[in-house]
Amino acid sequence: RTKQAFAGGKFTATGNRPGSEYLLSGIIKCGECGYNFHGGRRKNKDSITRVYRCGGYNLYGSDICSRLETNAKSLEDFIISHIQKKIDNPVWRNELKKELLEVLQIAEKRSGTRLCEIDKEIKELSLKIENWKMAIEKGLELDNAVNIINKYAYQREQLYREKNRTVEKAKSGSAEIIADKMLSYLDDFKDIIERGEPERKKDFVRKFVKSVIVYPKMKQA
Repeated sequence: RTKQAFAGGKFTATGNRPGSEYLLSGIIKCGECGYNFHGGRRKNKDSITRVYRCGGYNLYGSDICSRLETNAKSLEDFIISHIQKKIDNPVWRNELKKELLEVLQIAEKRSGTRLCEIDKEIKELSLKIENWKMAIEKGLELDNAVNIINKYAYQREQLYREKNRTVEKAKSGSAEIIADKMLSYLDDFKDIIERGEPERKKDFVRKFVKSVIVYPKMKQA
């Protein structure tokens, strides 16, 4: 899952509502009935506790599931702690870097191959343009020839632009440098969890966690 995130997979936060304080909303499910858990509050004598409740029971009552709930803060702290341990684990980071390097090196190889292809295509188009210009000089119908030349010139310009983009991308650094830079983003996790906006926190968590299945009766997640 983490590799997917760095290889370009996209994970979107889809909480109960914009700015929802429930970090796991949208990815936490009941292990008994399969419905999503919903964020809620349990009123105590002197305080209010955030909880996640089984959506099956909330929506359809006891015909679907029991009134299962779990303490939101305890579960969120457990997930955050698990992610932080993963990030701080040097063995895991080294394995992730190897995976990133494999992906980046393949991309580098493809870029080099594509540059050769672009140069070849540019030369072919330039030759065609010159041949049509020579044909005009020999008396070929002007309007038709000009339209064809303009078409080839436009295609050549697009190739030049693609070449420039590819070259600039290559200048951004070697696979090793890019991999280290991507890994450095992991160190933002603690700061985001402590001070980030709710939706940013959720988005970051979803880069590591696809789903959370809760079995309240067994006290497992």
